Amino acid sequence: MPTIGLIPSSLVGPFTWSLVPAELQRRGQAAVVPDLHGTGVDEKRPYCRQHAQNAASTLLDLPVEQTIILVAHSGAGPLLPIIRQQLPHPIAAYLFVDAGIPHDGLSRLELLAAELPEMAPRLRELLASGQPWPQWRDEDLANLVPDGVRRKKLLAELKPQPLAFFDEPIPVFPGWPDAPCA
Repeated sequence: MPTIGLIPSSLVGPFTWSLVPAELQRRGQAAVVPDLHGTGVDEKRPYCRQHAQNAASTLLDLPVEQTIILVAHSGAGPLLPIIRQQLPHPIAAYLFVDAGIPHDGLSRLELLAAELPEMAPRLRELLASGQPWPQWRDEDLANLVPDGVRRKKLLAELKPQPLAFFDEPIPVFPGWPDAPCA
């Protein structure tokens, strides 16, 4: 049976997937949740490569013959091809959970403009002013995450990112996808 790699968005931490592995394991399904931020950020390397490497490093602990299903949430979608390139494991499928679909060489802002054209210019303006995003507060997430303890944990792992993060092109290797997608 494949192991499920639950990849969180680069804007948040592994807590966003925290309830899922236990439920999957209760059903006999192995799952792991990597931390895309690992030990920090190297300003000289592209964010997408750093986050993908951090995700892959967790999955590399699995036996090389272990099949993996990569499941991306939100902004992790475009990272799946880069993560895949760093894994020797067979990939059974890619799943996108409210996640963007990779398009070779497009930046996160370009992908956002295609999906939410009204939001992208406002976000670019905010980022160009030097403010990182997101800057969610407790009250911003109260309706979405009603449990105050969980909301506090989610906010504690929040990783606001600068314009350079949103503007960097994200590569997709030739021949991707090399497994079914849903």
